Amino acid sequence: MEKEKHVICQECGLEITLTSENCPKCDSLIYADVSLYEYKSLKEELRKARDELKSLQLSSTSPQKMKLDLGFAALAVEVYNSDCPVPEIVVCLENNDGISIQDIAVIRQTVENEQPKEALECLVYSDELDENYTHKFSINRHKEHD
Repeated sequence: MEKEKHVICQECGLEITLTSENCPKCDSLIYADVSLYEYKSLKEELRKARDELKSLQLSSTSPQKMKLDLGFAALAVEVYNSDCPVPEIVVCLENNDGISIQDIAVIRQTVENEQPKEALECLVYSDELDENYTHKFSINRHKEHD
């Protein structure tokens, strides 16, 4: 007697006996090449990887960075957590070598008299010829009404 093959629907997560090509719950296509054991093993590996990512701390030597290729340059967004008095997000343009060529914006928590406030400030560098910011916006935290 042949042993029934159990699989997990990758769409809805239902554990089913492989008797048709579609899940009886969500009607999605079932791929018979992924066994229940393989699925559970992969799910556990993904959980461990997610937990490892959550536990990573940003450091001053390697800020978290994302880039968007614009063709003429890359738009880079970096998060600085520990080497600044207050954490900040810096947006700039970078050349092909990863060197910052133009500041675009800085977003950080507002600090007054060395005390952090429940507000943000956004510094915008709109003049490509000036390395100083040209506009400063204050954004107060929205407080829910009681």
